[in-house]
Amino acid sequence: MAQHRHIDRHYDAELLQLKERLIAMGKLVELQIQAAVTAFTQRDLQQVLAVERDDHAVNELERSIDERCISLLALRQPAASDLRLVAAVLKIVTDLERIGDLAVDAARRTRGLDDAPLQNAEDLLALQQTALLTLQQSLDAFLCPDLERARRIVAADGHLDDRVATLIARLRQAMSDDPRLVANGVATLMAVMHLQRMAAHARNIAEMAVYTASGEDVRHVT
Repeated sequence: MAQHRHIDRHYDAELLQLKERLIAMGKLVELQIQAAVTAFTQRDLQQVLAVERDDHAVNELERSIDERCISLLALRQPAASDLRLVAAVLKIVTDLERIGDLAVDAARRTRGLDDAPLQNAEDLLALQQTALLTLQQSLDAFLCPDLERARRIVAADGHLDDRVATLIARLRQAMSDDPRLVANGVATLMAVMHLQRMAAHARNIAEMAVYTASGEDVRHVT
């Protein structure tokens, strides 16, 4: 998607404001991912409250961005790359909002932890970094735009799934070996699967980056 300016500078300003709000929403969701894993691994209930608080702001940004997109479609009737941009933003904010919801649910699992040791905390932190990096790179590829970078993110789809499958097997084995670990192990399993889904939603954003830059729909392509 080539960057260009329109004759109507107000139109350019509206598109820029739309991107700025998307950036703000993305940064809030990144904070939610970080706080959720911190809450869980450190049993920090204040971080749980922080994730929940930020979720209200994320939801407000989603509504605000949706309204701006609808206004642009109705009043500006964008065409070609601009139309793809606005359509993609409508889908991206949904993925961001769902990542935020998953972060909230993962953080709330902290309240159910008991005093038994928490297994594989370091693996949770590694998954957090993967989800964060995927989200950051996907948003960058969309906003820059960077078609080749977006394609690489989409192509890496299966790598995380293999890591998650290995981690789940380890957690199940630990619970089988020591029943005292079951409560925390189940909570950790849920947190792992939430992080996996967060990364999947982040890859959806990379798919939208490909669509916006090239017009190619790579969703569900095997």
